Amino acid sequence: MSYKYSKISAARLATCDDQIQLVMNAVIKERDCTIICGARTQEEQQKAFAGGFSKLDGVVKISKHQIGKDRPKSLAVDVLPYPINWNDVKGHTEFAAFVLATAKKLNVNLVWGGNWNKFKDRPHFELV
Repeated sequence: MSYKYSKISAARLATCDDQIQLVMNAVIKERDCTIICGARTQEEQQKAFAGGFSKLDGVVKISKHQIGKDRPKSLAVDVLPYPINWNDVKGHTEFAAFVLATAKKLNVNLVWGGNWNKFKDRPHFELV
């Protein structure tokens, strides 16, 4: 079965680096998923930090989601399988394995936030 992104997900993905777009456009052909976040402004990053959704404040510690004059596109994407279930750790882990395998096939070096030691960010993938 082939899936496609909603207009909102497609717009969010378009704010990401071309390599992320390449991977996620391959992923959607085989797995239904939702792009939760692509690029963030500094203000949006500060809100994510204040809300406990990020450990990076957007000023001293810059997120790979952040865009600015030196970075026009996000180097990270937050994505989950559809329908979204925030508590489905097993589903997120299986989806992440598929995303990482797809990235490897396309020679794109991604890391998954679910593998981090201090802060598990299961929707998060970023370029190395």
